[in-house]
Amino acid sequence: MKYALNQLLENPQNNLRIFKNGELLYGAQGKSKPTIDDQISLHQDLDNYFSASIEEEKTVDEGALKRPAVQSFLDVVLQALLHSKEEKSPLQVKSSLPSQTCKASGFTKTSLRDSKSGNQKVRMLPDGSVLDVILQVQRLDDLDIEGVYAMYQKHQNMISATDDTSSEEGKQLDWPYEERKFLQRVLSSEEPVITQDANSVTLDDAVHKIRTFLLAGTAKDCSVLLAIQPEGTTDRSWNYPYTCHHGNKTYLYSSHIIDLDTKPSSRIPKYYKLNKKLVKVYNSL
Repeated sequence: MKYALNQLLENPQNNLRIFKNGELLYGAQGKSKPTIDDQISLHQDLDNYFSASIEEEKTVDEGALKRPAVQSFLDVVLQALLHSKEEKSPLQVKSSLPSQTCKASGFTKTSLRDSKSGNQKVRMLPDGSVLDVILQVQRLDDLDIEGVYAMYQKHQNMISATDDTSSEEGKQLDWPYEERKFLQRVLSSEEPVITQDANSVTLDDAVHKIRTFLLAGTAKDCSVLLAIQPEGTTDRSWNYPYTCHHGNKTYLYSSHIIDLDTKPSSRIPKYYKLNKKLVKVYNSL
């Protein structure tokens, strides 16, 4: 995860922004990358809050983003993202997805195996942490876009055949609908297995699968907002409910998940067309 944060710092695009007192300190628009001057400026600002010893600074000469002050900042960010806010996550989703590694990271499946037993090391996210909550919602999507698109087509055809506007609660794909009933079904440990065959699935089950797909899509495109302050320098009118320690310093922080507008069902055909293009390009390689 530290590797991923470092890569994000080097090439943030629209996926990372760092603010100081409400003003943008570091980030990049579109496909542009921060300049060397941007990286040096970030290090200088972070050094005021995550400063390392002179000896530590002298041992590093790999660029501004690799200096101890910046790496200490990332360590604090990691602690905030992995902090468990509750004993157990209310949403437990079983997944058959195998563990994955990025080839460019240098972490191979062999390096992730226990040296004694030879078994692959499994690192679970702490229950209730920000990343765990997001991942659990993302994993609600157990159909690929082809399966969801087939159910979406069936829904549209059935609505058209009955001359219905799909405004009834049980047929409506998009928000607002009765979220409590929907979430109770999602969270239920006794939820029945829904066939993935669009030809045999009922309209109610198709609606549920499509809603779940859209909810998971929202979690795949959300944002995490972290506010961090060294202890003793913050205005107590701000709400910093959590603390973490790094080195000999204590930091106060809060975290929020934002950008949670539900994806509209009208995007499903677009997702399907985009997926076909991606498959075509991949097969041509």
